[in-house]
Amino acid sequence: CRSHSLAFRLFLELGLLPLLEREALVLAPRLKLVMELLLQAAESPDARVVLLAWRSLVLLLCGSLRPRAGRYMADLLLRLALGYLTFVASSPPPGLDLDAQGDAHVDSDGAAGCPDAFVS
Repeated sequence: CRSHSLAFRLFLELGLLPLLEREALVLAPRLKLVMELLLQAAESPDARVVLLAWRSLVLLLCGSLRPRAGRYMADLLLRLALGYLTFVASSPPPGLDLDAQGDAHVDSDGAAGCPDAFVS
């Protein structure tokens, strides 16, 4: 399922997330496996998968499995910190410049770093 991005995203969105919202205790015996799956999904290149993974993690940390899921808090905090630092250290995409006030604006051609093939 992980090798097919669409199938994995649908599994998270239509399978795991509703289960966490309704019957999280069903997953208690497999919490370690679920947490590993969600932590790996939180580092996916697909933004939708990342958002679904973090939403699921929030449900685990705030729901009935909170005492058991709390054991993974150090790992979660480390991943959050590294994700934040990566975002802060990265530069803006090509074609997107910051003016003096820090507001982003697009180059004069309006393409904002799009390949020439997509610019009309």
